[in-house]
Amino acid sequence: MKDCLLILLTVLGGLGTFLLGMKHLSEGLQAVSGRGLRKFISLATTNRFAGIATGMISTFVVQSSSIITVMVVGFVSSGMLNLAQAINVIIGSNIGTTATAWIIAYVPDVRLLALGIVATGALCYFFVRREFWHHFGLTLLGLGFVFMGLYWIKEGVEPIKSNAAILDVFKSLDAKSFAGLLKCTAVSLVFTALVQSSAATTAIAMTLAAQGVITFEAAAATVFGMNIGTTITA
Repeated sequence: MKDCLLILLTVLGGLGTFLLGMKHLSEGLQAVSGRGLRKFISLATTNRFAGIATGMISTFVVQSSSIITVMVVGFVSSGMLNLAQAINVIIGSNIGTTATAWIIAYVPDVRLLALGIVATGALCYFFVRREFWHHFGLTLLGLGFVFMGLYWIKEGVEPIKSNAAILDVFKSLDAKSFAGLLKCTAVSLVFTALVQSSAATTAIAMTLAAQGVITFEAAAATVFGMNIGTTITA
């Protein structure tokens, strides 16, 4: 019981740190990019490929497809974009949001990288008075918290491999059958809708798959649910 509680607290604490980091990262990047981001999204009116590219780059910069989607909804309401142009941007946004998965997959030492980024971000945020560097520091702090959250999620998941009771729960998430696929998708959909971050779901699914707790098929199935669940914001 004590081991299960420790695993739960470690994973949830890591998830909380990850979500806080995503919030600060997104807010910092929005503040740094400012009006330039809105002006950049308006380039989507040029043609279809420009719209997709705009969505990809904007989401890569802000690290949140939800924020870009909400901005696009606002642009359609104000008449700056029509529905077809908005759809192109959202398609690009869903491609751009995969950058988080690539970052998670190829970061060499998450803990050292997180500490280094947080230290640099804290210097900029607390000791430099210029507004740009203040927001840039907030961005770095957010990125550092993201990596720190990933580290704690990984640490929390590690003992699951030796805990038969918890392992049996995750083994029930089997996507080899159609019913299993629907189950994995539904769990991912609800979780993403609740935490309002497809990146968090991606991080947990990738960590569980890397540790061998869930199969590749089950992890892939969570991507379907994740991409449906993240539309709740719009």
